[in-house]
Amino acid sequence: MKDKRQNIIKNEQGVALILTLMVTALLVAVITEVIYTVHLNTTTTELHKGSQEASLGAEGGVELALTFLTEETTRNGYTAFQSEEASHMVIPDASGVLILDAEDEQGKVPINNIVGPNGVKNEWYYDIYIRLLENLDLDESLAETLADWIDTNEFSRLGGAESAD
Repeated sequence: MKDKRQNIIKNEQGVALILTLMVTALLVAVITEVIYTVHLNTTTTELHKGSQEASLGAEGGVELALTFLTEETTRNGYTAFQSEEASHMVIPDASGVLILDAEDEQGKVPINNIVGPNGVKNEWYYDIYIRLLENLDLDESLAETLADWIDTNEFSRLGGAESAD
């Protein structure tokens, strides 16, 4: 009888060890899940905060640019930038720096608009291009050559820039 009791006690000691290991494994899994959830929520909150700051900064930049351009137009009757400083502003902010670069898009000549899709010359853009060529001391016939190159038909213009030319 004594041998049976000793065997039962030895078997119970093994069960206690296995039960302890299972409880430890369960606690490790729960703690790992809690840490992961806290990390995920913290990261999500930081990303949302950064996104909100960037959005507000962008809206503020647009408002600042509109105010700047409106004041320039009101003061001069037109908007023109005479120097790099006038079109480039750096404004420090609590969370960083706001950089405003304004560029006159009207000063660019869209040469692809010299001729419309139907092959007809767009006189307004064509005249702008002619004035550009004059200011650059280039031959004005380049405007006809470019118009011939851009149009979709195969009829040669004065300068001749079709595939047969």
